[in-house]
Amino acid sequence: MNSSILTIENDFLSVDICPSQGADIRRISRKDKSENLLLETKWKGTQKNYCDCSRTDEDHFLSHYAGGWQLMIPNAGYASDSKYGRLGYHGEAWSSAWDVIKHGATELLLEIYLSTAPIKIERKVVLKQRTLEISDLVTNCSNGEIKFLWGHHPAFSNLLIDQSTEVRIDAGMISTEINTTSPYFADVPSYLEQHSESFYLKNFMTEPHSFLGFATNFKEGTASILNKNNNLLVNLFWDINIFPYAWLWIENKRISSEPWSKKITTLAIEPCSTKTNLGLEESLKLDGSCVSLKAKESVSTLIYLEVLTPISSSEDIILEKVKGGSIS
Repeated sequence: MNSSILTIENDFLSVDICPSQGADIRRISRKDKSENLLLETKWKGTQKNYCDCSRTDEDHFLSHYAGGWQLMIPNAGYASDSKYGRLGYHGEAWSSAWDVIKHGATELLLEIYLSTAPIKIERKVVLKQRTLEISDLVTNCSNGEIKFLWGHHPAFSNLLIDQSTEVRIDAGMISTEINTTSPYFADVPSYLEQHSESFYLKNFMTEPHSFLGFATNFKEGTASILNKNNNLLVNLFWDINIFPYAWLWIENKRISSEPWSKKITTLAIEPCSTKTNLGLEESLKLDGSCVSLKAKESVSTLIYLEVLTPISSSEDIILEKVKGGSIS
């Protein structure tokens, strides 16, 4: 069973998922509010099946990008070659239709068998209080070892990202040393401040610019986004055993090509199995960072997003260790 958009909700949150396009998370909102914490581009052709999964180029992804939260597997970053053939930009899972196994009030179960790698993915999306939990079980269906890249691509909207936003990423280092060749990305900007074992971002949306950095040296997979204007705090938690890195993407009305046209503002924190966006083949050459599964082996992991309303939006609470849970 496939469907364009399915909704789960509880007393606190409402979430839209698109099984026909990558099991994407398309909308996260507080219950009974007309809002979306995730980016929506609303470009022509992005409302349903916004990408052709047979296409491998970055331009096709970027020109059909709907926003939201994608799963990147078996590739992340640029198109790449593997022993199974060509892997598209950010992999196959996000651009393919998934089967819906169960749709309940607060949970959705989906699965997919990839065609570009011998991989089965079983996904559970569930709401628990003010938290969205995404659990993925990945199985190697082949009789030999496989290596692949795995990551998440949640991009947030201007409900969270504006000049009042403060971000905390609990990484020991953020670098652009391994980077895209795009002219839009520059060196690590001055608004990225390091305090002990975390980085903080403030006043980073004042001027049009783009940035792509790679966060490493995590002791815990945690990040927080506080929007003081809208009194919203979002905490993101992930398993650093699977995702030891996180890509940090900022776009503030800089990309001029159509259909971006210097109109998009977003920030994405992207937990990933590799610190480079150059694709599987180059990642293996660089440092071997990937996920490896033996024949018929499976691995599962949980990533979750917590949505809170701080007691006072005027307090500089982003500098505190705000945590609502842990990976299990």
